[in-house]
Amino acid sequence: MASEAQDKKRLIREIRTVLRQEQVLLRRQPWGAEAGRIIERFSTGGKLWRGSLLIRAHRWYCGDAETAVYPLAAATEIMHAGLLIHDDIMDRDDKRRCRPAIHRELSIMGEAKRLRDCPHFGLSLAICLADLCFFLAQGIIAKISPDTARQKRLARITTEEYSQVILAQMSDVELGATRARVCPAQITRLYLYKTARYTFSLPLMLGALLAGQPDKELKQLGRFGAYLGLVFQLKDDDLGLFGQESQTGKPAGSDIRAGKQTLLRSYLTRQATPRVRARLETIFGNRDASPDDIILVKQLAEKYSARADIKKLMTAYSKKAGAMIPSLAISARYHWAMRRLIQDNLVRRR
Repeated sequence: MASEAQDKKRLIREIRTVLRQEQVLLRRQPWGAEAGRIIERFSTGGKLWRGSLLIRAHRWYCGDAETAVYPLAAATEIMHAGLLIHDDIMDRDDKRRCRPAIHRELSIMGEAKRLRDCPHFGLSLAICLADLCFFLAQGIIAKISPDTARQKRLARITTEEYSQVILAQMSDVELGATRARVCPAQITRLYLYKTARYTFSLPLMLGALLAGQPDKELKQLGRFGAYLGLVFQLKDDDLGLFGQESQTGKPAGSDIRAGKQTLLRSYLTRQATPRVRARLETIFGNRDASPDDIILVKQLAEKYSARADIKKLMTAYSKKAGAMIPSLAISARYHWAMRRLIQDNLVRRR
């Protein structure tokens, strides 16, 4: 059986292969070759979590991965690349993975060419580049299976899940701009559709679909993945404040400066005194919040047990995922791998 490291190496090769197969299409336009190079580098430079999970899920049901699973896994990573590019633009994040975000990289490229209005140039080209990721990924997905019925199911599931991601992103933008207090249920729903299902449920369901599993099993697997995905987002929130930039790739406190509505923020503001709450409101959403401001939020999150409460919630979701394992149509010999996935998700540092 292939190891996770071997799966990732093969996934990187597959991403490069499917993109190079599109070179004839890309090279019809002056920007095609450069766009292809940027997409290849960006889509292979992350954790490759979603594509690797898709391959693993397929193996849990089949015992080995069939050829079609690799292009599908590559497509999920290319789609993810496009979503990240758009996400950094909307969040006004200039760093990703310890280097300039794509829109900032393209802006710098514009400066080197002595173009006018380089920030707008970078944003505009990044939007186009992300759109290109979406179309290339959909093109790959459309060619995955010669089985018409299976291909229709594949198209239906990917369309439904990615559409929910975009609608959740719209909610994220609105919640980040609102002056009203946001309740935990709203934030949890946002987490579910913006991150949880797209990061875990979708890859798991696609791997199972290619393995010939029925919709009933996919629905159960989607629930299992949703619990893991909620933990993933909660852990991201924690790392975004308490993690090391060298590991997360983004400055600590970037979500605070962006005014993101997170459960950590919700718990903290609800548990703090009115005076402390008023001080926090001057920090959240303040693009000029100082490093000392971020340190203060960290201290208060510990003092008022907001961080501890989030950890308890992550543990609860992880236990719910673990309790579902026996109900899935997966051989018991893979249960240890599923439990390790739950644990790795809970303790990751990047």
